[in-house]
Amino acid sequence: MKCKNCRNKLFESARYCPECGYPADEKFNVTAEDFLKDTVNKGKTEKLSPDSSQPLTLLEHQGHEYLWDEENLGVWIDKSVIEAIDREAAQVVFENLNEEDQKYFNQAKEHIKLKASGMTSPVSDNELDEHHYKALVIDEDFESKGIWLDQSVISFWYAATQNKEAPALTQVEELLHILVHLKFLED
Repeated sequence: MKCKNCRNKLFESARYCPECGYPADEKFNVTAEDFLKDTVNKGKTEKLSPDSSQPLTLLEHQGHEYLWDEENLGVWIDKSVIEAIDREAAQVVFENLNEEDQKYFNQAKEHIKLKASGMTSPVSDNELDEHHYKALVIDEDFESKGIWLDQSVISFWYAATQNKEAPALTQVEELLHILVHLKFLED
């Protein structure tokens, strides 16, 4: 079996491609409907998407606000959302991952590379810096400490969890817990 995105060879039991993160089963690709589940749409903002340069939509989910690109399905996460994550809860989320996923994230933490992304932060005029390890790509504004996750990262996480019933922003919050536990976004 081969990845439909990068043609990398996949194991029979693969949930996602370990190289590019593309779901082995395309039903796990994130959709606009996934973002709107259990979410309040507060309308368009003047802030522009790093991906499409289109106005971002303000969404509220579980008491947190996110800026969402309806076209490219990426999401901006403000530092206040990241800072609100309880460290003990983050550890529990990480420990509840299967062994394969724990290994993947530990390798990512160890081998992460940093480069300029060429994209502009929606909350400042800063260029975003890209943290990347295979399928895990996180664009960060080092000044505001906010991050951008594109649709491929969210689809990767849907495929990893195999839980398409959960709202996209719930999946994003779970992924943020893992990143906080591993101190991924700390200097």
